[in-house]
Amino acid sequence: MKSYLADINFWVALILDSHSGHGKANAFFEGLSGDQLWFCRFTQIGFLRMLTNPSVMGSQILTQQKAWQLYDTLCGDERIQYLSEPLALDSRFRRFTQGRLPAHKAWSDAYLAAVASQAGLALATFDRDFRRLAVEIHLLNKKPRPLRLSAVQCVAPVTIEFPCASLWRN
Repeated sequence: MKSYLADINFWVALILDSHSGHGKANAFFEGLSGDQLWFCRFTQIGFLRMLTNPSVMGSQILTQQKAWQLYDTLCGDERIQYLSEPLALDSRFRRFTQGRLPAHKAWSDAYLAAVASQAGLALATFDRDFRRLAVEIHLLNKKPRPLRLSAVQCVAPVTIEFPCASLWRN
């Protein structure tokens, strides 16, 4: 069994059929056979925030109550779990944030990488920037390219429609 910490963009792509990564996220999700996807507090809050953001959701924007309902529906699937922050995360997070240049966009990636590696999870993401961090990733990119990191696993996705897409539509 394989377990993945999915980043915020993955969760949004999974439920929003107009997202450019919807097909890949959906195929990856449907291809989980005994595998699990995890939310952590950071991705949970980010996902809920995106569901209530008009710039992201457009006419499909949700209220906070409906966002929680969608989240609860997702978590009702046995493949989806919630991970509390692992113990001793701070030192690993600090190791990922020792750059010598200002990097305001790197903090979130470093935190997710620290959570995933501390919990023994791979990261499921569309974000190629995670390749610079020493964590296992499953890169769901538009144009698959072989990665030169020994810890990376690639799975060929198949397109299947996600069954919960109608839950957030009014």
